[in-house]
Amino acid sequence: MADDTPHKVVHVTGFGPFPGVPVNPTTSLAASLASHPDVASSSVVRTAIGGASDAIAALAAAHALVPGSDAAGDSAGEAEAAGAIETGTEVARRTTLLLHLGVAASATGVRLEQRAYNEASFRVPDQDGAQLSDEPIDEVMPTESWLETLLPLERIAALMSDAHPDVPIEVSTDAGRYLCNYLYYKSLRLAHGSSNLHSLFVHIPPLSVIAFEAQAEFLAALVDALVDAMP
Repeated sequence: MADDTPHKVVHVTGFGPFPGVPVNPTTSLAASLASHPDVASSSVVRTAIGGASDAIAALAAAHALVPGSDAAGDSAGEAEAAGAIETGTEVARRTTLLLHLGVAASATGVRLEQRAYNEASFRVPDQDGAQLSDEPIDEVMPTESWLETLLPLERIAALMSDAHPDVPIEVSTDAGRYLCNYLYYKSLRLAHGSSNLHSLFVHIPPLSVIAFEAQAEFLAALVDALVDAMP
């Protein structure tokens, strides 16, 4: 008899270096999650607009979104990836989480980002030299608009705080306007076009604030909590 239990998978991304952060801790932290039993992939996003768009295209292909989804991206690569089809019932039975990691220099704990804004204002150029200012990510929407994750972040933060009191955690509604927000907005747009796809961006503090081992352990436990919270 076939197993009808919904299959839950997580795709994790970290970022590479960017101006002011020559070694990005999320590169190694994302890699540390690759061995987690629910993590299907772990990758590093090149810290540029093109890198973020390429990452979303790859994630769309991995989730095998059907053609005509409102989540299809703007670039040809995103649109082609969002048109991928997987035969059978596996896609319908699979719930996918796109988990993005980024470092926030001012953070003293872990931040679960509730929303991403449709605005790109880069305080420093990306790796390709682009420095956008007050530019919409989605040109058909106003820059003051935003998208939100549908995951129950307050409940997840409370559970994590109880289980790991040494690592501060909070729910944030401001992921900035740099590439973290840019990637997250595109990821949420993708997720909102599919009933079985979720997205979350997590800002972590520098390793000088919380050591790598403690962060890696915490993030592995966070994946467990997120998977449990997904329908």
